[in-house]
Amino acid sequence: MKKMYIMILGSMISALMLSGCGKVVTESVDINYNQEYSLENEALSKYNDIVWTSDNDDIAVPSGNSIIGKSPGTAILTGSRKNKVIAEYTVNVKKITESIDVDFNQEYTIDNEALSDISWSSDNEEIAVISGNTVIGKGPGSAMLSGTINDNIVAEYTVNVNIVPITGIVLSTNATEIAVGDGFQLNYSLFPENASDYGITWRSADPSVADVNKDGYILAKNKGQTTISASNKEGIMATCSVTVKTAKPNLKKIYDDLHDSYYCSLSSDENSLTIDSNPLDIDDYSSVTAWGYIKDINEKLELSGLTDEMSHTRAMDGRQTRTYESLTVSWSYHPDQGINVVYSVQ
Repeated sequence: MKKMYIMILGSMISALMLSGCGKVVTESVDINYNQEYSLENEALSKYNDIVWTSDNDDIAVPSGNSIIGKSPGTAILTGSRKNKVIAEYTVNVKKITESIDVDFNQEYTIDNEALSDISWSSDNEEIAVISGNTVIGKGPGSAMLSGTINDNIVAEYTVNVNIVPITGIVLSTNATEIAVGDGFQLNYSLFPENASDYGITWRSADPSVADVNKDGYILAKNKGQTTISASNKEGIMATCSVTVKTAKPNLKKIYDDLHDSYYCSLSSDENSLTIDSNPLDIDDYSSVTAWGYIKDINEKLELSGLTDEMSHTRAMDGRQTRTYESLTVSWSYHPDQGINVVYSVQ
């Protein structure tokens, strides 16, 4: 009997000791960045004097009976009362992740208060860009938007940009001729009409003849032929054949270089230059100076052999005409009136 009493008493003392110490409440919780989580636990609800501390305030911090996620990672929150640990929470703070669909050239606003103070960047701005909290779809495909604060990535948004596929590209012309030094603007349209215009790449088959910039503007460099192409990422293409001709003569400059306008006249549109060796129609007169001008002009225009041909022209031959790429030269000769030469730019 005495032995049994001792055993019962021992059990009661052990129970009282266990009740006094209690068990440490342990729990693992997952929360997002900037999310507040309430520490609601029945075993802890009877206490109002628990002191909570975190082993890493950069990851998670206590606020009253709540936890706030500060950056991705894991922290241990410890609850103590009367210098005794009664609870331990393993807090796993996660990045905020989401996948969104955006139409090409359309805006999408990231409406999440938890992300109001972070900086965003895109891993592919040809597909999606972000300014402030506004996303704009720029091209087909997927891009990752990363939101950071204090150099920590706290949010990742996968942006899927939807497009209306391009099935055809039509250029404003399929062939053109340009003089050296001149430019030409190629334009394009897409098929179907509502196709997503997410970027056309321009290319010249021979940039030494004619080059093209990112906007389809062609600059003629040297005489020859090349092909300009416009294509998209999917390989849809249209081409334009470009023939580069000799540069148009600058008749205004030639006129200015002559210094003496007595034998020379320039049309108001500067596209026609006339040399007259007898401007006053004096009988049996032809100016040697005018002949020198004609010879100089022919040399500048690289009109090989034309001076000799002019010097052998007779009155009975009538007016003669020679046509070059962008220049027409006509002349006539009469012993009484001298020679009259007209250079015309086409």
